Amino acid sequence: MHSILTRIKVKLFPHIFRIFPSRIFFSLIFVAFFGVNIITSSYLPQSYDNYRKEVLHNPFSINSYIRFGQVLYAQGNSAAAEKQIMVATNVLGAQTEFQQIVSDWEYASSANERAYNYWKQITSQYPEYRDGYVQLAQASYDLKRLDEAKKYLHQANKLDPNNTLIARVQKEMGL
Repeated sequence: MHSILTRIKVKLFPHIFRIFPSRIFFSLIFVAFFGVNIITSSYLPQSYDNYRKEVLHNPFSINSYIRFGQVLYAQGNSAAAEKQIMVATNVLGAQTEFQQIVSDWEYASSANERAYNYWKQITSQYPEYRDGYVQLAQASYDLKRLDEAKKYLHQANKLDPNNTLIARVQKEMGL
């Protein structure tokens, strides 16, 4: 009787080594974890420390000071950014013009404001242009003017109430 039960048990529940699947399982988890970290690490913003280290490792490199200043300016610390550019121009004798670099940064940072003004002008000239209001709402949202963005999306919705684009933009903006 005992041998019959053993044969049935072996047929129903075949013997699989536990070490083999667990090794594969943990290896796959390990590879997946580090793969995700490698992929997502390139999308994370770099901190000031990397640029500070670059300045320390290359103290006579003008480009390292300019890159560090550009990162500071992009993150809203314009006084420290101007200080880095002043060091590059005065101490290192850089051939670049201080005001030219700062004006280039200001031009790049004011792109949202220019888009807002452009679409505001277009919608004032063509008040029936639905996509202009959607673009104006997007520019307003980028400038953190949420009430205006809501108003312009409402105006676009009045022009074309059945448009799925407007509903999708409202949903994405959370308005």
